[in-house]
Amino acid sequence: MLTCIQPRQAGATWAAISGLVGDFNAHLDHLPRGGNRIIAFLGSTIGNFNPEGRAAFLVHLGSIVDPGDFILLGTDLVKSVDRLEDAYNDSADVTAEFNLNALAVMNRELGADFDLAGFRHHAPWVPEKSRIEMRLIANGDQHVSIPGLGITLDIADGEWIQTEVSTKFTAPQIASELSAVGLNVVQQWTDPAGDFLVTLAQAPRA
Repeated sequence: MLTCIQPRQAGATWAAISGLVGDFNAHLDHLPRGGNRIIAFLGSTIGNFNPEGRAAFLVHLGSIVDPGDFILLGTDLVKSVDRLEDAYNDSADVTAEFNLNALAVMNRELGADFDLAGFRHHAPWVPEKSRIEMRLIANGDQHVSIPGLGITLDIADGEWIQTEVSTKFTAPQIASELSAVGLNVVQQWTDPAGDFLVTLAQAPRA
């Protein structure tokens, strides 16, 4: 969800907060306008985009802000490989259950016949892309039918399905990507451990 914060009136010390429930790839234009807004996109959701999708989203975001508007962006920062891989391959298998649920949803909603026991979760760090990749690896050859999409899949033993990515950033990288769409970084903050970054950027005033 995107959140838009607007001052009620000129000189006001309080604000109106509007939440937009929708697809942030399609509904940015529905955010209310006026009053030097702060558009908040937190939680590091932007890390779930592939690079091309992230660039397109930021271009769109830059196109709908008015002069003087602010963007408040949350991003997860690069950490040690051990910490990242331990977090996404937790010993309690919480993330594994979350990942395998993608197959369960396709079975339920699309009439697919994935055998959940035929796949195992693995989430490696991919350094050249600075991201964790959530994968489901086939335990043996799999033949899968997905009637809702009108397709069948033949998946060989050891092949994998990528279900999600989680990109990790650096502060200069975020500043560069925001600058590329015409947004000027005003301030960046991290927690004491330097794990998470919040960036405040502004559209230039006319």
